[in-house]
Amino acid sequence: MADQIGLLERLQDDVPVGMELEPTLTPEIMRQKIEATMEGFISLVRSKLEQIENKLTIILPLDGSFIPYHEFIKALKKHEDMPDILSKINFVFAAKEYDDEGHYKYVLSDEVTEEEDVLVLDDIYDSGDSSSEVNEITRSPVGKFQVVSLTRKEGKGFSQGDIPLHTYEDKWVASGFGMDCGKFSVRIVTKAIEDGTLRPTEGLMFFELHKQVEILERMCGVSFMINDGEAVERWRFDVPKVLRYIAVLKANCSYKGFEYDEVYTRLRAIQDRKGAQKFQVFEVEA
Repeated sequence: MADQIGLLERLQDDVPVGMELEPTLTPEIMRQKIEATMEGFISLVRSKLEQIENKLTIILPLDGSFIPYHEFIKALKKHEDMPDILSKINFVFAAKEYDDEGHYKYVLSDEVTEEEDVLVLDDIYDSGDSSSEVNEITRSPVGKFQVVSLTRKEGKGFSQGDIPLHTYEDKWVASGFGMDCGKFSVRIVTKAIEDGTLRPTEGLMFFELHKQVEILERMCGVSFMINDGEAVERWRFDVPKVLRYIAVLKANCSYKGFEYDEVYTRLRAIQDRKGAQKFQVFEVEA
């Protein structure tokens, strides 16, 4: 543990301007928290399956829920009854469809009826908007719709019983629980080109850099919280500083070797698609 705390202390010098490290989360502790939440979620799934006759529907709002989904499947592999559990689950993915004015609505990869028992598995409970908007589609009654998350924001009044979850301060956060900080994205680069902040030729480079940041933030074994959003916005189009942030994220990634390649490749495939096209990434598993 001392080595892990020492890692955070050494990492302080690499924290980008406008960000701070979440001081209680070493990579080892984050891994333990994820595993504990997944075991609690598996117990909940078993309990639900004992109470219902039909399949249990698990809804995963993309892109953030990919890490919880990956961790759930990985945790299930440690259990002998994994094939039986998976045979009784209907995974349904949710994605945002945007209109020309930037407004969105959720679409689902499969129809969900009011009669189905639904669990929503997500990376973080923040405003509660994602789960509320998904519930508007499913029209699930009370008792048939439950949300489970890896984390929550402080003061949001969200609880999931005996299933552990990590609580963050109410700040924008990027971490290996599946969250990106929201300050780096293709949409932000596009807006910067439109308002003249970036030249189109610069935009091509930052499209790629921001895509890498957005993915690696979701995979990082430590958490970066934003304490000065304007400071981050001032350097997010500074190539050397963005490259340094990418190097820090890679050096502290939660995944190694083949698993790193698998998670990064699938997150990139999800990221590169829009709306319902994201569901194509999971069609082979259907």
